Amino acid sequence: VIYGGQQETTIRLSHAGFITTRSSKTPHMNAHRLNEFGLYSQNFSFSPGHGLPGRVYNSRRPHWQSGLSSLGVEQFARVGGASIYGVNTAFGLPIMTPVGLMVAVLYSTENFERDAVWEQKCIEFCRTLQPEPRWKLVIDV
Repeated sequence: VIYGGQQETTIRLSHAGFITTRSSKTPHMNAHRLNEFGLYSQNFSFSPGHGLPGRVYNSRRPHWQSGLSSLGVEQFARVGGASIYGVNTAFGLPIMTPVGLMVAVLYSTENFERDAVWEQKCIEFCRTLQPEPRWKLVIDV
């Protein structure tokens, strides 16, 4: 999840946890891999317009990428982590909040092609949430 006001110059990633469906295909392993990829992703930041979160932030439109492990670094900066942790699909979703734009990115270990109907349902659902970011102040001494 990323937050940015109008004067944002760098987009920092924050791992907000994971949700996985229970299936016969080692659900615990998928949950662990998604969690590890989220932690790995915290080491990255993007300028508006760059990287999946930056493209969503800049365009204010959803963006879908599948086959992540086969992309180049120019197309998906975290391709190394996607390959290691088995992440194959990413869907970035812009969400307007009272303090600015928030981008949520959903990841899957499955390789899904873009589904415009599901994408639209996610957009409509997020509009009903009207989330308010909760800020945490950190002071290094």
